[in-house]
Amino acid sequence: MSPSSDTAHRVDTAGSALGYTELHPAQRDSVAALAGGRDVLALLASGYGKSAIYQIAASILDGPTVVVTPLIALQRDQVESLRRRTGEMRAVAVHSEQTTSQNDDAWRSLETGDATMLYLTPESASRPDTRRRLREMSVACVAVDEAHCIAAWGHDFRPAYLRLGEFVDAIGRPPVVATTATAPPPVRDEIVERLHLVDPFVAVGSFDRPNIHLSVVRHHHAIDLTDAVVDDVVDRVDALRSGAVGLVYVATRAQTHDYADLVGQRGVDAIAYHAGLSRHDREDAHRAFRDGTVDVVVATSAFGMGIDKPDVRFVVHTSPPESLERYYQEFGRVGRDGDDAAAVLHFRPEDLGLSTFFATRNPQREALAGVYRAISSTTAPIPTDSLAALPSASGRAAESAVELLDRAGAVRWQDGGWTDCGMETADAVELACEAAHRGETAARSRVEMVRKYAETTRCRRRVLLEYLGEVPSGPCGRCDTCESGASTEPDDGDGRFRPGDVLHHREWGTGDVVSAESDRVTVHFPDQGYRTLSTAVLLDENIAE
Repeated sequence: MSPSSDTAHRVDTAGSALGYTELHPAQRDSVAALAGGRDVLALLASGYGKSAIYQIAASILDGPTVVVTPLIALQRDQVESLRRRTGEMRAVAVHSEQTTSQNDDAWRSLETGDATMLYLTPESASRPDTRRRLREMSVACVAVDEAHCIAAWGHDFRPAYLRLGEFVDAIGRPPVVATTATAPPPVRDEIVERLHLVDPFVAVGSFDRPNIHLSVVRHHHAIDLTDAVVDDVVDRVDALRSGAVGLVYVATRAQTHDYADLVGQRGVDAIAYHAGLSRHDREDAHRAFRDGTVDVVVATSAFGMGIDKPDVRFVVHTSPPESLERYYQEFGRVGRDGDDAAAVLHFRPEDLGLSTFFATRNPQREALAGVYRAISSTTAPIPTDSLAALPSASGRAAESAVELLDRAGAVRWQDGGWTDCGMETADAVELACEAAHRGETAARSRVEMVRKYAETTRCRRRVLLEYLGEVPSGPCGRCDTCESGASTEPDDGDGRFRPGDVLHHREWGTGDVVSAESDRVTVHFPDQGYRTLSTAVLLDENIAE
């Protein structure tokens, strides 16, 4: 879709007023689609200006734009950035770390038209009073930033993300733009479904970041890995120019302090960050990172979503993340200025066990039964907030339960609330537990794809891009396997299976081919996740067609 010349001019003019002097066609087309009342799914690489889409749209639409972001720190950064960039458009945030007076001032700014953008967390968007206020304001657009969080599983699961489609419907169903840098095809489908997007305009840019060098360092023993990480970080810090920084991602909160101390003993100015720190300490770490007054931030995955510091030069992971989309998200914080940067994964196969553990969700049968009984005992649709207040389950357990019941087809969203599908409670609970098992199976398969990336002898960038739904033309020349000579021209087999093909498996149903080699095919099945299958077995035993 290409906008008319008048629309394109209007978008470009609005972008220039906000400091965006040159827009990518995907940005321009996305804003034009929103201005025309159409839903949008924008998939652009980290650092390629996803936030520009809804910021520009907010400046040309009539009425407030609501931006849902996962982190309060991210809201604070974007609000301040907009205030610095222009005095013509004000953005405000409403969240739990502000006083009641500050939140009231924000609402008044929206009501009077002094502010045109409101930032919320998913949890704030779930509040009935928030929905009531916005319903009265004729919201022009809803932006869901970091939309891949909708498909999170395990310890990162936030039930409020699954209620955003309900939120959009409750405030009058304005156009929605969902933005993310990390959405392989299965995640894209779930975003569309969960946000109730209608015939969305899909803008897909390349996920390739060729200025980022990719490498994996394998280790057999934990002590060897620790020593190697410290040496690696010290060497990279020595090469940093003034103001540039590096990131080190670790698996646990304790390790943030351990590694910060270890590199500190070698003369590196490092600061630890994790969600368990006080608000003051977290803000200090963000400020030091943004201002370049430290060499390195050592953090858990709680740090970094949405940051926009252009001169981060390296990201070192001390253990494998739980998925390749998570890894891409985290190393995508480097090299946004276009200069050379590096993403290094220090890898022990044994460390995949922690990621597998995090992928586990143990459904609470009592909570499932209590929630289903509450839904089935009334003829009127019951809102999620009422379920969260049930004595039989905590708020989070109730939200998790209704999400599993929904996945299982035991309940459905209808007319502003949940209704049952007419089955016995025991059957609904059993189906929900089966849905949980399928989710865990899929999550564990994503962990195995991390193993595939770490252990491959193919072009590492090609493996990553294929996973994200993009097929490069050949080896990148900017990863360790290419440089070592291990990677060769892609072996796509005899062409019988190609990335993007639909494959029908006799046992697992329909799946999408992710990658194809001469002897194996990796396929994503909705209920099984990622499976690597022998090409010979597929053909000889007629399992697939």
